[in-house]
Amino acid sequence: MARPAGRQRSPASLTADTGAAVFFDSEFDLVVAGGRLHWIAAPPDDSARTELRSVALTGGAVTTTSFEGRFRHTSWPWLLSVDEQAPLVLANPETGERRTVTRAAAESVVCTPTWCRSMVQAGDRHLYDVRHPDGTARRRVPGDLTAITVDAAAAGRYELFTELNVDQVRLVAYDLDSSSMRILSPSIGITSTRAGVVWWADRPANPTAWLSIDLRTPLDR
Repeated sequence: MARPAGRQRSPASLTADTGAAVFFDSEFDLVVAGGRLHWIAAPPDDSARTELRSVALTGGAVTTTSFEGRFRHTSWPWLLSVDEQAPLVLANPETGERRTVTRAAAESVVCTPTWCRSMVQAGDRHLYDVRHPDGTARRRVPGDLTAITVDAAAAGRYELFTELNVDQVRLVAYDLDSSSMRILSPSIGITSTRAGVVWWADRPANPTAWLSIDLRTPLDR
């Protein structure tokens, strides 16, 4: 016997006072923490500042804090700078701590407070390294890879890539703890990841068959 469908709740508007909200296709574009919804907005002028905005999950007035520098959210409560003309910085607005992350001129780097992923262009290939923000534990990730997310260290442990394998594209996960690579799917269509879960279309010819893995449970268990 089919079970009755659960009662669905209608979406509720929290606020229309979003400011000039800025999104980066990151899982941290909207962050729920401390009973509030947090997001980034651009300032009303051309100054190198960021508006940190939040509203209670029950709605109400929006709190706006002006923060020096141009940033986006990463692992809560940390921010990651996005100004290519300035040093790469991790900042904690709750404590005031700021950490400068070293990078070479040709490197594109994204970080959490624990891990960074860097990319350099080498001809028609991308070369990826992983390391801690202080530069330690640096390693090259092997393969002809393309990162699937603008965020580093999915579920705090994995870098996720597509990899060209002959005439197919497969989904792979690089384990930051063990420095090992695991194939998640040998042939995929589109793929994405949010909140520690990666999902993908089973293969290009069957885009309606979706599979997923919860990376919050380690793959080696």
